[in-house]
This record gives sequence, C-alpha cells and structure tokens, in this order.
Amino acid sequence: MTAPATPVRPIPDPATARAWLDTERATLTAISAYTTARGWFNHTTALSATLHRYLDGGGHFADGLTIHTHALRAARSTHSRAAELDALLNLGHMYWQHSHYAEATDRPPPAGSRHRRRDRRPGR
Repeated sequence: MTAPATPVRPIPDPATARAWLDTERATLTAISAYTTARGWFNHTTALSATLHRYLDGGGHFADGLTIHTHALRAARSTHSRAAELDALLNLGHMYWQHSHYAEATDRPPPAGSRHRRRDRRPGR
C-alpha cells in the first residue's frame, strides 16, 4: 500500500473524529466485507478492533454485528486464535449491550484460549 499523494490532516478533536466516523460508517462497514472477500484478513480484524468502541458506544448495533462477523470469518481463515477471540468478544459485547443475552453467551471462546485483551494491540 502506498502513501496518499496528499497528506491527510490530523483530526483536531474527538467531536470531529466522531463526525467523520458517522459520515463514513457505511463505507467502513462495506470495507470490512471487501477486505474479507479479498483475503486481506489482517485489515478486517484490525478494522473491527479499531471501531469496536465507537460502534458500541454509538449504538451502531447492525454495523457492529456486520463488521465483527466479518472479522470473525477473517480470523478463522488465518487460524489466528487471538484475532478470533477479539472478534468473539466484540460480538458478545455488542449482543450483551443491546440486551441480546442468549446470543452473547452462545459464542464461547476458542478452546484453550488464554487471551488477555488488555495487553494486546488491536487486530493482532
């Protein structure tokens, strides 16, 4: 991947970042499907991990489910247990926060997983 021809200006504050994410959410959701379909699995899982707090905090349930489901598929395609657990945790959290308790508990983590989320970088 090459750098953009023109530099991207820094985002000055959280409100501007949130406004950009709100504007581009449908595109980001489509990108998660695109990257999974093209086999760019690390991009898919990193996008899911990066957007989780925004999607959950903003109540973007449908987009969150779509993005995290693509991330789960991507993680399983690469046999990355850590990325799989991130996606499962993100999906479970989305379901739990939106009172879909049965779905939240219906996705157990991979067997033998000892993943510690607080010490991990997103998408790894």
